[in-house]
Amino acid sequence: MKIEQFWEIIDETRKNAVDLEDHMDFLIEELLKKSVKEIISYQGHFEAQMERLSNVPLWLAGLYIMNIQDETEMEEQFPYLCAWIITQGKEAVDAVIENADNIAPYLTKDKSTSQWNCECEMMLYVADNAYEMKTGKEDFYELFDSEPFFEIKGEFPESTPDYILMFPKISLKLNS
Repeated sequence: MKIEQFWEIIDETRKNAVDLEDHMDFLIEELLKKSVKEIISYQGHFEAQMERLSNVPLWLAGLYIMNIQDETEMEEQFPYLCAWIITQGKEAVDAVIENADNIAPYLTKDKSTSQWNCECEMMLYVADNAYEMKTGKEDFYELFDSEPFFEIKGEFPESTPDYILMFPKISLKLNS
């Protein structure tokens, strides 16, 4: 599977989805139509995008958007944020990598919880689920040299940054 096909699958399945859960179901259905080799390739592209998104500015934007004060909690939530950005498509990923503040237009609020929709844990397991459904095996991650580890690139500030100055677009969105 080429990277263009990876993005086509993300975009096509998102178009027909009512919500993220739907999107994940459609992604799994689409991957089930592919060969095992293509499912593994999809995972490789997914991990490469996760790696691209693993940077300090996005980490700080995530802290701000999700109002997280505890670094340990952010360590848990950050992969879900990156995965959610990938569900938004190539344009979103590229924009957010260029400038973390560019996440603002993609943020929507959950009407029932008043929380910002910016997490998608299930996206981390889409290829694993499709692989298991297709093969009946539970050894998906054993097919890779190691478990994915995404080192956050960049220098963390020594003191709490002024989020409003650092992320003006996000600030506008959060306060609208």
